[in-house]
Amino acid sequence: MYKRQFIDLAECSAGGGTIAWVDEGGALRVGPLSAGAHPGPACYGLGNREPTITDANLVLGRLNQRYLLGGEMRIHADLAREALRRRICDPLGLDLPEAASSIVEISNSIMAKILRMVSVERGYDPRSFSLIAFGGAGPMHACALAEELGIPLIVVPVNPGLFSAMGLLVSDVVHIFLRAVMRTADEVSPSDLEEAFRELEGKGERLLGEDGFPQERMVFLRELDMRYIGQSYELSIPAPRPLSEGGFRGVVDLFHERHRGVYGYAAEGEAVEVVNVRLRAVGVMAKPRLRTYPEEGPEPKRGSVVERREVFFEALDDYTECPVYRRARLAPGNRVEGPAIIEQYDSTTVLYPGWKAHVDEFRNLRLTPIGQEEG
Repeated sequence: MYKRQFIDLAECSAGGGTIAWVDEGGALRVGPLSAGAHPGPACYGLGNREPTITDANLVLGRLNQRYLLGGEMRIHADLAREALRRRICDPLGLDLPEAASSIVEISNSIMAKILRMVSVERGYDPRSFSLIAFGGAGPMHACALAEELGIPLIVVPVNPGLFSAMGLLVSDVVHIFLRAVMRTADEVSPSDLEEAFRELEGKGERLLGEDGFPQERMVFLRELDMRYIGQSYELSIPAPRPLSEGGFRGVVDLFHERHRGVYGYAAEGEAVEVVNVRLRAVGVMAKPRLRTYPEEGPEPKRGSVVERREVFFEALDDYTECPVYRRARLAPGNRVEGPAIIEQYDSTTVLYPGWKAHVDEFRNLRLTPIGQEEG
């Protein structure tokens, strides 16, 4: 049976290229303007002279001071320091660590706000979830975000910088069809809704066939967009196939239940309006089997630590000497305690004080607070 899955995206301007600046009132701001990938942060040495989140992380010692991409890309730490001094330190009277840590804290606050938006504001307790940290910079900020929201587990995939690209390659193809209804549940006929679903399924089958999917890899997910009369938003409620009179009553009951779960109340005496017939025509892509690896014990092998460097952490309000691990040399079963830095070709993981990392059988990093057992 096909399991319905979706991603609800909420975005913010807090990427590595996001520019930090001082506004007319003398307040430090981060974003929304970005230096992008080209010319990129000041430390790239490609012409940008504005400080970015990447430049702040570099000044704090969290990024390699000499290169990125495993040595393929030279980094100019002096240009990062110059940009922060000229644009942030001098106008605000801050020293470099204060300016850089303030930039990172503001960016963390922006990201935490987005996490609250998709969790707390929608009735979900972030303490019941795990945080997946991916992208080139995601694992650098994950511990701070998890601490602020009480998230007990962070998972850093094997190749965080390629995680989105991999998802694109293995994600199912989905076409969404809508048919407006705009009638109350008492007025609408389940047989009319069934007819609309079948017509949309015919369109979906033809379109998926043009995409190259055989019939056995086509799945059709039926939903009815419903709301109480007078509301300006609706909920998408799964509908059975075929849709009978009894099945439709079940959909209405499920709407009340879902409304209570999402918004904290249900008005079962109010009229329910069917806004749309919605069909998701899914072309199911073949999924790869992820390789597992045998455990090698908790102690990382010799050579896993490639250097030690001074790294600034907010909780310590100072630089502290940290081991820098090369992730490719960490094996399943290995454990690392923070503060520490874990570098790889496409990303850097910053392990905060009070956190530990465990390499699982898939070579993911699982980050948890020290003293807490994984659930």
